[in-house]
Amino acid sequence: MGDTSLWRIFTSMHMDTQKNPDRPQKRSRTERPRNEVLNFAPEPWFPKFLMIYSDDASKSLNKLSPFIVARQLEQLIGKTYIAKKQKNGDVLVEIQTKQQSVALLSLKNIGEVTVSTTAHRTL
Repeated sequence: MGDTSLWRIFTSMHMDTQKNPDRPQKRSRTERPRNEVLNFAPEPWFPKFLMIYSDDASKSLNKLSPFIVARQLEQLIGKTYIAKKQKNGDVLVEIQTKQQSVALLSLKNIGEVTVSTTAHRTL
C-alpha cells in the first residue's frame, strides 16, 4: 500500500467521526436568541469620585486608624471601592454604583469624627 492510500483511509475514517451527530461537539458556540434586544441604555450619572473630609480641624482623619475608616466604609458601601488618603488628611473614595454614592453622601461621622462628603471637583 502506498502512502496516498493510507492517507485516504485515515481521512475517510476521520471525516466519519466528525459528522457523527451522536457525539457532542468539542466546542459549541453560544448564540443569543434572534429576538433578544440588547439594552445599551447608559447608566444615570452619579459622582464616582468622592472626597471625605473632617468638619472639625482639630479632629483630622489623619489621626484615625485606617482600620476604623476601612471598616466603616465596608459596612456602608461594601468592599467594591478604592480609598486613598490624601496629604491634607482627606480621603478620596472611588466607587462603582449609584447606591454607593448615595450612601457615602449621607455619611455623617467616622468613629467619633464628624465628616462631610462631596463629589470631587475635577475627577
